[in-house]
Amino acid sequence: EVPAAPSFLFEIADSTNTLSMGSLALSPDGVHLVYARRDPGTGMQQLHVRRLDRDGSLPLPGTEGGRLPFWSPDGAAIGFFGGNTLYRVGVDGGSANQIAVLPDRPMGGTWNAAGVILVGTNSEGLYRVSSGGGVREGLTSVEAAAEAHIWPAFLPDGEHFVFLADASSDEGHKLMVRSLHAA
Repeated sequence: EVPAAPSFLFEIADSTNTLSMGSLALSPDGVHLVYARRDPGTGMQQLHVRRLDRDGSLPLPGTEGGRLPFWSPDGAAIGFFGGNTLYRVGVDGGSANQIAVLPDRPMGGTWNAAGVILVGTNSEGLYRVSSGGGVREGLTSVEAAAEAHIWPAFLPDGEHFVFLADASSDEGHKLMVRSLHAA
């Protein structure tokens, strides 16, 4: 018999009492939550990490202006965006390291155990980059000028991934499945 999982009930509030889409992510082990929080005094947005079994959160230094966080598969690091730049920071702090600059507005990221990060963009398709940094590589191409490939997510095998092919019209949105080697 499978033991019952613990349940948690808590509130995350920022100065506007709202969180934007993609502004929080649960760690792979389900113990931590990372989210973008706006400081009511300064108006500066920064990533915060919270253990779900404790009150309060800790700001991650070097993540000022950070958004759209996502976890490394081992839960030791967090990827995030500042403007059009992809960064990574250790969950225990330290300095944020630049991984890549993107030519278009990032719209979600995902990270596999082999150190591959996929980034969705507003009009350029998906990009692939090493978690250690380096040259970004185009992975998909948009079919129309008004399409975006966004919100990528690796499947458990770390080879296949899903993403939303988002059309500008209300029709034509597609959930796509691809492989890193056949994308």
